Amino acid sequence: MTGYRYRIADFMVDLLSINLDDQGYANAWQQALNDLKTASPNGEITHVQLRTFWKIPDISNQSTWNTPVLGAYEDSQQVMCDNYKKWVFGYPTDPNYGPCAAKRIHDAGFKLEFCLSTAWTGTGTIADSVPVFHSGPEADYPTFNGETFLTNYMDNTLRPTAEFLASNSNFENGDIFMLTFEMCYPYGDFCWNHNAKWISMIDEVRQIFTGAGKSSVLLTIDINGFYNDYGLGYDGLQLLIDNGLALDNQLPAYYKGLTGATYLSHLDFISISYWLAILTSAQIPATWTDNDVDTLIVPAFRNNLNWYKAGTGHGMVSGVFGRDIIQDFWAINQIMGKPILTNVGYRNAHEVLTRPIGSGGTIDAMAQKVAWVAQVRGFGSQPWCCGQDFERYCLDKDAHPTHIDTSWRNAPAQDGIIQEIRATISPAPTIPWIPLILFGGLTIILFIRGK
Repeated sequence: MTGYRYRIADFMVDLLSINLDDQGYANAWQQALNDLKTASPNGEITHVQLRTFWKIPDISNQSTWNTPVLGAYEDSQQVMCDNYKKWVFGYPTDPNYGPCAAKRIHDAGFKLEFCLSTAWTGTGTIADSVPVFHSGPEADYPTFNGETFLTNYMDNTLRPTAEFLASNSNFENGDIFMLTFEMCYPYGDFCWNHNAKWISMIDEVRQIFTGAGKSSVLLTIDINGFYNDYGLGYDGLQLLIDNGLALDNQLPAYYKGLTGATYLSHLDFISISYWLAILTSAQIPATWTDNDVDTLIVPAFRNNLNWYKAGTGHGMVSGVFGRDIIQDFWAINQIMGKPILTNVGYRNAHEVLTRPIGSGGTIDAMAQKVAWVAQVRGFGSQPWCCGQDFERYCLDKDAHPTHIDTSWRNAPAQDGIIQEIRATISPAPTIPWIPLILFGGLTIILFIRGK
Protein backbone atom coordinates (compact mmCIF):
# COMPACT_ATOMS: atom_id res chain seq x y z
CA MET A 1 0.00 0.00 0.00
CA THR A 2 1.42 3.36 -1.01
CA GLY A 3 0.76 6.74 0.53
CA TYR A 4 -1.77 7.58 -2.21
CA ARG A 5 -4.54 7.93 0.38
CA TYR A 6 -6.82 10.78 -0.68
CA ARG A 7 -8.40 10.31 -4.10
CA ILE A 8 -10.93 13.07 -4.56
CA ALA A 9 -13.68 13.56 -7.15
CA ASP A 10 -14.53 17.24 -7.51
CA PHE A 11 -18.29 17.79 -7.84
CA MET A 12 -17.84 21.42 -8.95
CA VAL A 13 -20.87 23.05 -7.35
CA ASP A 14 -21.34 25.80 -9.94
CA LEU A 15 -21.29 23.28 -12.79
CA LEU A 16 -23.27 20.47 -11.16
CA SER A 17 -25.95 22.24 -9.14
CA ILE A 18 -26.52 20.92 -5.65
CA ASN A 19 -29.95 22.55 -5.29
CA LEU A 20 -31.67 19.80 -3.32
CA ASP A 21 -34.74 21.98 -2.91
CA ASP A 22 -35.53 21.29 -6.58
CA GLN A 23 -36.41 17.74 -7.59
CA GLY A 24 -34.83 17.95 -11.03
CA TYR A 25 -31.50 19.23 -9.70
CA ALA A 26 -31.65 16.77 -6.81
CA ASN A 27 -32.15 13.83 -9.16
CA ALA A 28 -29.35 14.97 -11.45
CA TRP A 29 -26.92 15.41 -8.56
CA GLN A 30 -27.81 12.02 -7.10
CA GLN A 31 -27.26 10.39 -10.49
CA ALA A 32 -23.72 11.78 -10.56
CA LEU A 33 -23.09 10.32 -7.10
CA ASN A 34 -24.55 6.99 -8.24
CA ASP A 35 -22.30 7.01 -11.30
CA LEU A 36 -19.24 7.61 -9.13
CA LYS A 37 -20.22 4.82 -6.76
CA THR A 38 -20.67 2.43 -9.69
CA ALA A 39 -17.30 3.42 -11.12
CA SER A 40 -15.58 3.12 -7.73
CA PRO A 41 -17.02 0.00 -6.09
CA ASN A 42 -13.99 -0.75 -3.90
CA GLY A 43 -13.02 2.65 -2.54
CA GLU A 44 -10.90 3.72 -5.48
CA ILE A 45 -12.26 7.23 -4.95
CA THR A 46 -12.20 8.18 -1.27
CA HIS A 47 -13.67 11.70 -1.09
CA VAL A 48 -16.17 13.92 -2.88
CA GLN A 49 -15.27 17.60 -2.94
CA LEU A 50 -17.80 20.40 -2.46
CA ARG A 51 -17.18 24.11 -1.93
CA THR A 52 -18.42 27.43 -0.73
CA PHE A 53 -16.75 30.71 -1.61
CA TRP A 54 -15.15 33.90 -0.33
CA LYS A 55 -14.48 37.13 -2.17
CA ILE A 56 -13.06 40.63 -1.92
CA PRO A 57 -15.95 43.10 -2.15
CA ASP A 58 -14.52 45.08 -5.08
CA ILE A 59 -11.37 43.81 -6.77
CA SER A 60 -10.93 47.08 -8.64
CA ASN A 61 -10.93 49.06 -5.38
CA GLN A 62 -7.74 48.54 -3.35
CA SER A 63 -9.39 49.87 -0.21
CA THR A 64 -11.51 46.68 -0.07
CA TRP A 65 -8.62 44.22 -0.46
CA ASN A 66 -8.22 43.96 3.32
CA THR A 67 -11.81 42.80 3.96
CA PRO A 68 -12.57 39.36 2.54
CA VAL A 69 -16.13 38.13 3.09
CA LEU A 70 -18.14 35.02 2.37
CA GLY A 71 -19.74 35.31 -1.05
CA ALA A 72 -19.18 35.15 -4.78
CA TYR A 73 -19.34 37.28 -7.93
CA GLU A 74 -21.33 34.90 -10.12
CA ASP A 75 -24.89 33.76 -9.43
CA SER A 76 -23.97 30.08 -9.88
CA GLN A 77 -21.52 30.36 -6.97
CA GLN A 78 -23.46 32.84 -4.84
CA VAL A 79 -26.44 30.49 -4.65
CA MET A 80 -24.11 27.94 -3.05
CA CYS A 81 -22.92 30.50 -0.50
CA ASP A 82 -26.53 31.27 0.38
CA ASN A 83 -27.66 27.67 0.71
CA TYR A 84 -24.72 25.35 1.45
CA LYS A 85 -25.64 24.88 5.11
CA LYS A 86 -29.03 23.49 4.12
CA TRP A 87 -28.18 21.67 0.91
CA VAL A 88 -24.88 20.13 2.02
CA PHE A 89 -25.30 19.79 5.78
CA GLY A 90 -29.07 19.76 6.45
CA TYR A 91 -29.06 22.88 8.63
CA PRO A 92 -31.33 24.17 10.03
CA THR A 93 -33.56 21.67 8.20
CA ASP A 94 -33.04 19.17 5.45
CA PRO A 95 -33.63 20.39 1.90
CA ASN A 96 -36.98 19.63 0.27
CA TYR A 97 -35.51 16.54 -1.35
CA GLY A 98 -33.33 15.29 1.46
CA PRO A 99 -31.25 13.93 2.88
CA CYS A 100 -28.54 16.55 2.56
CA ALA A 101 -25.55 16.06 0.28
CA ALA A 102 -23.06 15.25 3.04
CA LYS A 103 -25.24 12.41 4.31
CA ARG A 104 -25.72 11.09 0.78
CA ILE A 105 -21.95 11.15 0.27
CA HIS A 106 -21.25 9.31 3.52
CA ASP A 107 -24.06 6.81 2.92
CA ALA A 108 -22.50 6.03 -0.47
CA GLY A 109 -19.25 5.11 1.28
CA PHE A 110 -17.28 8.26 0.54
CA LYS A 111 -15.84 10.95 2.77
CA LEU A 112 -16.34 14.67 2.13
CA GLU A 113 -13.79 17.34 1.36
CA PHE A 114 -15.28 20.78 1.99
CA CYS A 115 -13.37 23.76 0.62
CA LEU A 116 -13.45 27.45 1.41
CA SER A 117 -12.61 28.52 -2.12
CA THR A 118 -11.77 31.81 -3.77
CA ALA A 119 -14.65 33.01 -5.91
CA TRP A 120 -14.35 33.01 -9.69
CA THR A 121 -14.09 36.56 -11.01
CA GLY A 122 -15.31 35.76 -14.51
CA THR A 123 -11.80 35.67 -15.94
CA GLY A 124 -9.82 33.85 -13.25
CA THR A 125 -9.33 33.43 -9.54
CA ILE A 126 -8.85 36.30 -7.10
CA ALA A 127 -5.14 35.46 -7.16
CA ASP A 128 -5.13 36.09 -10.90
CA SER A 129 -6.75 39.50 -10.42
CA VAL A 130 -5.18 41.00 -7.27
CA PRO A 131 -1.42 41.64 -7.66
CA VAL A 132 -0.47 41.01 -4.01
CA PHE A 133 -1.88 37.49 -4.31
CA HIS A 134 0.01 36.83 -7.53
CA SER A 135 3.50 38.32 -7.71
CA GLY A 136 3.29 41.93 -6.57
CA PRO A 137 5.28 42.84 -3.42
CA GLU A 138 3.03 43.95 -0.58
CA ALA A 139 5.14 47.11 -0.21
CA ASP A 140 4.00 48.26 -3.65
CA TYR A 141 0.39 48.42 -2.43
CA PRO A 142 0.42 50.51 0.76
CA THR A 143 -3.34 50.33 1.30
CA PHE A 144 -3.04 46.54 1.60
CA ASN A 145 -1.91 44.98 4.87
CA GLY A 146 -1.42 41.24 4.86
CA GLU A 147 -1.85 40.84 8.61
CA THR A 148 -5.10 42.83 8.53
CA PHE A 149 -6.33 40.79 5.58
CA LEU A 150 -5.67 37.50 7.40
CA THR A 151 -7.29 38.76 10.61
CA ASN A 152 -10.40 39.63 8.63
CA TYR A 153 -10.23 36.37 6.71
CA MET A 154 -10.22 34.52 10.02
CA ASP A 155 -13.02 36.60 11.54
CA ASN A 156 -15.28 36.88 8.49
CA THR A 157 -14.85 33.55 6.73
CA LEU A 158 -12.58 30.90 8.22
CA ARG A 159 -13.61 30.80 11.88
CA PRO A 160 -17.38 30.94 11.20
CA THR A 161 -17.10 28.15 8.63
CA ALA A 162 -14.93 25.96 10.87
CA GLU A 163 -17.25 26.48 13.85
CA PHE A 164 -20.27 25.54 11.76
CA LEU A 165 -18.62 22.38 10.41
CA ALA A 166 -17.43 21.38 13.88
CA SER A 167 -20.96 21.69 15.25
CA ASN A 168 -22.68 19.83 12.41
CA SER A 169 -23.17 16.07 12.72
CA ASN A 170 -22.92 15.61 8.95
CA PHE A 171 -19.28 16.74 8.88
CA GLU A 172 -17.39 13.77 10.24
CA ASN A 173 -13.98 12.59 11.38
CA GLY A 174 -12.05 11.58 8.28
CA ASP A 175 -13.57 14.40 6.25
CA ILE A 176 -11.23 17.11 4.95
CA PHE A 177 -11.52 20.85 5.53
CA MET A 178 -9.61 23.07 3.11
CA LEU A 179 -8.95 26.39 4.86
CA THR A 180 -8.57 28.19 1.55
CA PHE A 181 -8.31 27.19 -2.08
CA GLU A 182 -6.01 29.03 -4.50
CA MET A 183 -5.66 32.17 -2.37
CA CYS A 184 -2.21 33.03 -3.71
CA TYR A 185 0.68 32.12 -5.98
CA PRO A 186 4.14 31.53 -4.48
CA TYR A 187 5.73 34.35 -6.50
CA GLY A 188 4.67 37.26 -4.28
CA ASP A 189 5.80 37.85 -0.71
CA PHE A 190 2.26 37.60 0.69
CA CYS A 191 2.74 33.84 0.32
CA TRP A 192 5.60 33.72 2.85
CA ASN A 193 5.40 36.98 4.82
CA HIS A 194 2.81 35.84 7.36
CA ASN A 195 3.90 32.44 8.65
CA ALA A 196 3.26 33.17 12.33
CA LYS A 197 -0.21 34.53 11.60
CA TRP A 198 -1.14 31.52 9.51
CA ILE A 199 0.19 29.10 12.13
CA SER A 200 -2.01 30.69 14.78
CA MET A 201 -5.01 30.43 12.44
CA ILE A 202 -4.35 26.78 11.62
CA ASP A 203 -3.87 25.95 15.29
CA GLU A 204 -7.14 27.67 16.20
CA VAL A 205 -9.08 25.84 13.50
CA ARG A 206 -7.62 22.52 14.64
CA GLN A 207 -8.64 23.29 18.21
CA ILE A 208 -12.18 24.10 17.06
CA PHE A 209 -12.52 20.60 15.61
CA THR A 210 -10.70 18.90 18.47
CA GLY A 211 -12.97 20.61 20.98
CA ALA A 212 -15.98 19.25 19.12
CA GLY A 213 -14.65 15.68 19.23
CA LYS A 214 -13.47 15.78 15.62
CA SER A 215 -9.72 15.58 15.98
CA SER A 216 -9.50 13.32 12.91
CA VAL A 217 -10.80 16.00 10.55
CA LEU A 218 -7.94 16.64 8.13
CA LEU A 219 -6.78 20.20 7.45
CA THR A 220 -5.19 21.41 4.24
CA ILE A 221 -4.63 24.53 2.14
CA ASP A 222 -4.34 24.67 -1.63
CA ILE A 223 -1.60 26.87 -3.09
CA ASN A 224 -1.49 27.91 -6.75
CA GLY A 225 1.27 26.13 -8.61
CA PHE A 226 4.55 27.36 -10.09
CA TYR A 227 6.91 26.54 -12.94
CA ASN A 228 10.30 28.00 -11.99
CA ASP A 229 12.83 28.51 -9.21
CA TYR A 230 11.12 31.69 -8.01
CA GLY A 231 7.97 29.72 -7.23
CA LEU A 232 9.86 26.84 -5.63
CA GLY A 233 11.84 29.33 -3.55
CA TYR A 234 15.30 29.84 -2.09
CA ASP A 235 15.24 26.95 0.40
CA GLY A 236 13.86 24.49 -2.13
CA LEU A 237 16.45 25.40 -4.72
CA GLN A 238 19.23 25.20 -2.13
CA LEU A 239 18.14 21.68 -1.22
CA LEU A 240 18.32 20.67 -4.88
CA ILE A 241 21.75 22.28 -5.20
CA ASP A 242 23.02 20.55 -2.06
CA ASN A 243 21.89 17.19 -3.42
CA GLY A 244 23.45 17.72 -6.83
CA LEU A 245 20.05 18.03 -8.48
CA ALA A 246 20.39 21.61 -9.71
CA LEU A 247 23.11 23.88 -11.02
CA ASP A 248 24.73 25.88 -8.21
CA ASN A 249 23.07 29.15 -9.19
CA GLN A 250 21.07 30.48 -6.25
CA LEU A 251 18.35 33.12 -6.22
CA PRO A 252 18.48 36.27 -4.09
CA ALA A 253 17.32 35.30 -0.60
CA TYR A 254 14.22 37.49 -0.93
CA TYR A 255 12.55 34.95 -3.22
CA LYS A 256 11.36 32.50 -0.61
CA GLY A 257 8.62 30.99 -2.77
CA LEU A 258 6.49 28.08 -1.70
CA THR A 259 9.23 26.55 0.43
CA GLY A 260 9.31 29.76 2.46
CA ALA A 261 5.65 29.36 3.43
CA THR A 262 6.51 27.35 6.54
CA TYR A 263 2.96 27.44 7.89
CA LEU A 264 2.16 24.70 5.38
CA SER A 265 4.08 22.31 7.63
CA HIS A 266 1.31 22.68 10.24
CA LEU A 267 -1.29 21.08 7.96
CA ASP A 268 -2.04 17.38 7.55
CA PHE A 269 -1.10 17.58 3.89
CA ILE A 270 -0.36 20.29 1.33
CA SER A 271 -2.53 20.72 -1.76
CA ILE A 272 -0.97 22.30 -4.85
CA SER A 273 -2.88 23.31 -7.97
CA TYR A 274 -0.61 22.33 -10.81
CA TRP A 275 -2.35 23.12 -14.08
CA LEU A 276 0.80 23.38 -16.17
CA ALA A 277 1.67 22.43 -19.71
CA ILE A 278 3.41 19.05 -19.65
CA LEU A 279 4.26 18.69 -23.34
CA THR A 280 5.18 21.12 -26.10
CA SER A 281 3.08 21.34 -29.25
CA ALA A 282 5.85 19.56 -31.16
CA GLN A 283 5.58 16.56 -28.81
CA ILE A 284 1.85 15.97 -29.35
CA PRO A 285 1.34 12.84 -31.49
CA ALA A 286 -1.11 12.71 -34.38
CA THR A 287 -2.99 9.93 -32.58
CA TRP A 288 -2.88 9.18 -28.87
CA THR A 289 -2.37 5.58 -27.73
CA ASP A 290 -1.92 3.86 -24.37
CA ASN A 291 1.78 3.48 -25.16
CA ASP A 292 2.22 7.25 -24.93
CA VAL A 293 1.72 7.11 -21.16
CA ASP A 294 5.09 5.46 -20.50
CA THR A 295 7.02 6.58 -23.56
CA LEU A 296 6.04 10.25 -23.64
CA ILE A 297 3.96 11.70 -20.79
CA VAL A 298 5.40 10.15 -17.62
CA PRO A 299 8.98 10.93 -18.73
CA ALA A 300 7.92 14.55 -19.31
CA PHE A 301 7.22 14.98 -15.61
CA ARG A 302 10.98 14.62 -15.16
CA ASN A 303 11.94 16.52 -18.29
CA ASN A 304 9.33 19.18 -19.03
CA LEU A 305 10.46 21.07 -22.11
CA ASN A 306 8.13 24.01 -21.43
CA TRP A 307 10.01 25.15 -18.32
CA TYR A 308 13.60 25.80 -17.27
CA LYS A 309 15.64 23.33 -15.27
CA ALA A 310 16.30 24.18 -11.64
CA GLY A 311 19.25 26.53 -11.29
CA THR A 312 18.86 28.05 -14.76
CA GLY A 313 17.01 31.02 -16.21
CA HIS A 314 18.10 33.63 -13.66
CA GLY A 315 21.21 35.51 -12.64
CA MET A 316 23.94 35.04 -15.21
CA VAL A 317 22.74 31.59 -16.28
CA SER A 318 20.60 31.22 -19.37
CA GLY A 319 17.50 29.10 -19.21
CA VAL A 320 17.79 25.43 -20.14
CA PHE A 321 14.50 23.67 -20.81
CA GLY A 322 13.68 20.38 -19.10
CA ARG A 323 12.29 21.00 -15.61
CA ASP A 324 11.90 18.03 -13.27
CA ILE A 325 8.49 18.51 -11.63
CA ILE A 326 8.82 15.37 -9.50
CA GLN A 327 12.06 16.76 -8.08
CA ASP A 328 10.34 20.06 -7.16
CA PHE A 329 7.65 18.28 -5.17
CA TRP A 330 10.25 16.11 -3.47
CA ALA A 331 12.04 19.27 -2.28
CA ILE A 332 8.82 20.76 -0.90
CA ASN A 333 8.06 17.55 0.96
CA GLN A 334 11.57 17.35 2.41
CA ILE A 335 11.43 20.91 3.72
CA MET A 336 7.85 20.86 5.01
CA GLY A 337 7.80 17.29 6.27
CA LYS A 338 4.26 16.86 4.98
CA PRO A 339 2.87 14.88 2.04
CA ILE A 340 1.55 16.62 -1.06
CA LEU A 341 -1.70 16.24 -2.96
CA THR A 342 -1.91 17.59 -6.49
CA ASN A 343 -4.89 19.31 -8.09
CA VAL A 344 -5.35 19.37 -11.85
CA GLY A 345 -7.89 18.70 -14.57
CA TYR A 346 -7.60 17.56 -18.17
CA ARG A 347 -10.02 18.33 -21.00
CA ASN A 348 -11.02 15.77 -23.59
CA ALA A 349 -9.08 17.77 -26.18
CA HIS A 350 -6.27 16.48 -28.37
CA GLU A 351 -3.73 19.12 -27.31
CA VAL A 352 -4.73 19.26 -23.63
CA LEU A 353 -1.24 18.45 -22.36
CA THR A 354 0.04 21.68 -23.89
CA ARG A 355 -2.51 23.76 -21.94
CA PRO A 356 -4.62 22.14 -19.20
CA ILE A 357 -6.04 25.57 -18.30
CA GLY A 358 -8.54 26.91 -20.80
CA SER A 359 -11.37 25.63 -22.93
CA GLY A 360 -12.04 24.28 -26.37
CA GLY A 361 -9.69 22.35 -28.59
CA THR A 362 -10.12 19.35 -30.86
CA ILE A 363 -12.33 16.65 -29.35
CA ASP A 364 -10.26 13.66 -28.26
CA ALA A 365 -11.38 11.41 -25.41
CA MET A 366 -8.19 9.37 -25.63
CA ALA A 367 -6.06 12.44 -24.89
CA GLN A 368 -7.93 12.96 -21.62
CA LYS A 369 -7.56 9.30 -20.73
CA VAL A 370 -3.80 9.05 -21.29
CA ALA A 371 -3.24 12.35 -19.49
CA TRP A 372 -5.01 11.08 -16.39
CA VAL A 373 -3.42 7.63 -16.47
CA ALA A 374 -0.01 9.29 -16.70
CA GLN A 375 -0.85 11.63 -13.83
CA VAL A 376 -1.70 8.74 -11.51
CA ARG A 377 1.16 6.56 -12.72
CA GLY A 378 3.76 9.30 -12.58
CA PHE A 379 2.78 10.76 -9.21
CA GLY A 380 0.90 8.05 -7.33
CA SER A 381 3.90 5.91 -6.40
CA GLN A 382 6.06 8.83 -5.27
CA PRO A 383 6.70 8.64 -1.51
CA TRP A 384 5.79 12.32 -1.04
CA CYS A 385 2.45 12.04 -2.86
CA CYS A 386 -0.65 11.46 -0.71
CA GLY A 387 -3.30 11.81 -3.38
CA GLN A 388 -5.02 13.63 -6.19
CA ASP A 389 -7.92 16.02 -6.65
CA PHE A 390 -9.42 14.80 -9.91
CA GLU A 391 -11.14 17.84 -11.43
CA ARG A 392 -14.00 17.44 -12.32
CA TYR A 393 -16.86 14.95 -11.99
CA CYS A 394 -19.80 16.88 -13.41
CA LEU A 395 -21.05 16.48 -16.99
CA ASP A 396 -21.98 12.94 -18.07
CA LYS A 397 -19.70 12.31 -21.05
CA ASP A 398 -21.63 9.21 -22.03
CA ALA A 399 -24.64 11.47 -22.67
CA HIS A 400 -22.52 14.35 -24.06
CA PRO A 401 -19.57 12.69 -25.82
CA THR A 402 -18.68 15.67 -28.03
CA HIS A 403 -18.67 18.33 -25.32
CA ILE A 404 -15.16 19.46 -24.43
CA ASP A 405 -14.46 20.17 -20.76
CA THR A 406 -12.58 18.65 -17.83
CA SER A 407 -15.35 16.32 -16.67
CA TRP A 408 -14.25 12.68 -16.68
CA ARG A 409 -17.60 11.27 -15.58
CA ASN A 410 -18.48 8.20 -17.68
CA ALA A 411 -15.70 9.07 -20.12
CA PRO A 412 -12.91 6.71 -21.21
CA ALA A 413 -10.77 8.63 -18.73
CA GLN A 414 -12.95 7.31 -15.91
CA ASP A 415 -11.95 3.72 -16.65
CA GLY A 416 -8.33 4.78 -16.99
CA ILE A 417 -8.32 6.63 -13.66
CA ILE A 418 -10.00 3.84 -11.71
CA GLN A 419 -7.82 1.09 -13.19
CA GLU A 420 -4.64 3.05 -12.57
CA ILE A 421 -5.67 3.80 -8.99
CA ARG A 422 -6.16 0.08 -8.42
CA ALA A 423 -2.71 -0.66 -9.82
CA THR A 424 -1.19 2.06 -7.64
CA ILE A 425 -2.75 1.18 -4.30
CA SER A 426 -2.62 -2.60 -4.80
CA PRO A 427 0.32 -3.37 -7.09
CA ALA A 428 0.70 -6.90 -8.36
CA PRO A 429 2.90 -8.90 -5.98
CA THR A 430 6.28 -10.26 -6.95
CA ILE A 431 6.41 -14.01 -6.41
CA PRO A 432 9.85 -15.20 -5.23
CA TRP A 433 11.89 -18.17 -6.31
CA ILE A 434 10.02 -21.35 -5.46
CA PRO A 435 12.03 -24.56 -4.95
CA LEU A 436 10.23 -27.78 -5.85
CA ILE A 437 11.64 -31.00 -4.36
CA LEU A 438 11.09 -33.87 -6.78
CA PHE A 439 11.71 -37.60 -6.59
CA GLY A 440 15.31 -38.74 -6.26
CA GLY A 441 16.39 -35.58 -4.46
CA LEU A 442 16.34 -33.47 -7.62
CA THR A 443 15.50 -29.83 -6.92
CA ILE A 444 14.05 -27.61 -9.64
CA ILE A 445 13.83 -23.87 -9.09
CA LEU A 446 10.92 -22.08 -10.72
CA PHE A 447 10.89 -18.27 -10.97
CA ILE A 448 7.49 -16.75 -11.38
CA ARG A 449 7.05 -13.01 -11.28
CA GLY A 450 4.01 -10.83 -11.11
CA LYS A 451 3.69 -7.80 -13.33
